[in-house]
Amino acid sequence: MNKTVLFLINGLGIEHGDSCDIYSKEVMPVMDDAAIHECFSQIESKAVDYTTGYQIFSTGSVDALAFPFIDKVVDDNLWGQNPVFQKLMSSLQAEGSGKLHILCFLDSPRISDHLKNFVSSLNIPNKQVFIHPIMTNPTIDSYKAIAKTLSKITYESPSNVKIGMVFGKNILDPSAHLNEFNDLGRMFFRGSGEKWTDSQQKIDSLISFNTLPNEAKVFCVNDQFGLQSNDTIFFYNYDGVDCSKFVETLMNPPMFFNSQVQAGSLHFYSLFPLLNTPNVEKLYDNVTSEFSMAKALKQYGIKALILVDQANLGTTNFMVNGLSSSNEGVVDYALTDSGILFQKEQMQAILANPQYSLIVINHRIDQYTDEASMKQAMKQIDDNLAMMKELCADKYSLVVSSLFGIKREIMLEKGVSATVDFSTMLPVIIIDSKIDKAKIMMGRGSLYSLLGTVVKLVNPDAKVDSLIKPKKKSFLHSLLYKN
Repeated sequence: MNKTVLFLINGLGIEHGDSCDIYSKEVMPVMDDAAIHECFSQIESKAVDYTTGYQIFSTGSVDALAFPFIDKVVDDNLWGQNPVFQKLMSSLQAEGSGKLHILCFLDSPRISDHLKNFVSSLNIPNKQVFIHPIMTNPTIDSYKAIAKTLSKITYESPSNVKIGMVFGKNILDPSAHLNEFNDLGRMFFRGSGEKWTDSQQKIDSLISFNTLPNEAKVFCVNDQFGLQSNDTIFFYNYDGVDCSKFVETLMNPPMFFNSQVQAGSLHFYSLFPLLNTPNVEKLYDNVTSEFSMAKALKQYGIKALILVDQANLGTTNFMVNGLSSSNEGVVDYALTDSGILFQKEQMQAILANPQYSLIVINHRIDQYTDEASMKQAMKQIDDNLAMMKELCADKYSLVVSSLFGIKREIMLEKGVSATVDFSTMLPVIIIDSKIDKAKIMMGRGSLYSLLGTVVKLVNPDAKVDSLIKPKKKSFLHSLLYKN
């Protein structure tokens, strides 16, 4: 086994030509020098955020695994075979039952067809159904697909189905969006608020203000959807979203919501398990991936330590284990919130630990919205890279890369906004004195190829796709130097 360090600068990518200038050799001199003098290549990534980046890196897939599963449920008309679906349908058809609210995560344009089939299979043509779309994408470009999906839901749904509230996924986290979270709760109980009958006009407004879809405040398309006693709330989710604070608020609303809902009368269901909400009954268990980073490491006898911040620990573990909270026993974690990544003695001890053949370091630049802060973070990360180069020199392989590149509006130091675009292509730099550069070439690949490359560096006998390729001999060389 060859110990390898994967140094991730998540959010950083190959800067597009029309991007505002953020990356430079003055900002990141160590990385710039390594890109010139060490083994360098580029990989493609469809990821636009941390979660998707780790999913593709670990499983090779960008889509939620639940999509093909639900495709089969829809195509084969299997809803009615699910006992929880039968319970839900019976409850909604019972006398005295209230409205059905479907909080739907817009993870794919295909969701409108799934929803239509789901509601139709419930056989409740006289029941009021309100669909509350939740926008999940973190890029402005995705509004086009969102607008199309909202239009399909509006014009292709049965007459008893209407769109109620629309809002960004991040609003479900009160720790970061308390005011917006409270506005969402108040609107849900009131059944009215900022109203845009033409959702396209509202989307145009959000675009003009550079508001990311997952950050959008709540608005409504139709009103009179207010929560009442005996209503049913169904979370139409494809992965393990954390809605625990929202569910808790609906079950125990604060006094200023002026709720008239009888305590304990609301019914909660979800399509797949929600995070931290064991009291919400789900139709199906999580769909896990056949392939994952953890399974690959286990196959080749590799033990890994991933250094990650507390906020991303759960997501990282979930993706590393193939969209599952179970653990293959080959990955441990260490939290970085205390600044351990910048503490030389502690990092030296971690690298020297014989238990781990792979160390994964997670840095991020995606949380910054202004030029000064982003450049400062990049300089600090570059300083950390210099330290890691020193610690790894002549002993360990050091791979520098990223899982996704950001594309967003930021505030420049001049006081004007501009787009920084690191999306699509990511750098891969391999720093290893044991590699004979004259005998190898760096190929191109996908984000999933990065995992194979790291595994191959740790275990050269691993049968995996790697970016490191043996250099092909020229035709003339083959003639002159026959083995």
